[in-house]
Amino acid sequence: MIPNNSAIQNIKRIVKSGRIPHSFLIEGGSFEERTETATYLAKAIVCEGEDKPCNECRQCKITDSSSNVDIIFVGTEDGKKIISVGQIRNLRADAFIKPHSAQKKVYVIKNAELMNEQAQNALLKVLEEPPTSVVFILLSPSRTLELVTIVSRCCILTLSQEITSDKELEEEAKKIIDLLFDNKYYDMLKAFKPYEKDRSKAEKLFRCMQELCVSVIKSGNASNHRKKILSLIYEEINYYIELISLNVNMPLLFSSAVCKFRNYIN
Repeated sequence: MIPNNSAIQNIKRIVKSGRIPHSFLIEGGSFEERTETATYLAKAIVCEGEDKPCNECRQCKITDSSSNVDIIFVGTEDGKKIISVGQIRNLRADAFIKPHSAQKKVYVIKNAELMNEQAQNALLKVLEEPPTSVVFILLSPSRTLELVTIVSRCCILTLSQEITSDKELEEEAKKIIDLLFDNKYYDMLKAFKPYEKDRSKAEKLFRCMQELCVSVIKSGNASNHRKKILSLIYEEINYYIELISLNVNMPLLFSSAVCKFRNYIN
């Protein structure tokens, strides 16, 4: 089942118009939702039926069986944490080879946020002058993780990024604190991204972090050094909760918080 109806309606409208952009960026939602939406879009692009995707034509059926060679998924290579410039250069070269059996060849970059700047610039070259038979679909938690020049050349499809339960917020709070103690500050910033546009949820997340700090401090299972750091974080969060109510710039607020928490670790 496709999880985001508004995005699907946009896809149907775009495909029905016959004017399919050469590049899309699907942001928001979960990784699974972005992947499912991208697969739906790719199937609609290669579909040979009238009401795309028709789910009946040869292209739709081989897409459903994950054997459509004209839909290429690109992600990190085994053991790697980024999508390298070499991968993108290979993609760029392959893009100029005609599709195998469909009218168009579709490349789905599953973790576009993992492209470093070199890789993004390499991709930009083909986005600026793409082959007519190719469509690129980039998947990312947020467009802010991509170069502005990349985003400007994409049709944006935004999925909802709802955090619906206290349990999910608690899990996010624990994840962020674990990233802090693992010295993964860039990953902390990425974890905060979904909350930049929702001040209420940002405040709830911070309060969950405070509750977690208190829980660990009282548990007796943490070292005195860790307890001291968590106590400092607890107090500092009060300051950032106050800033949220003052309508400050949220990306800057989270950047400031990560830098401050990092100082406590170091």
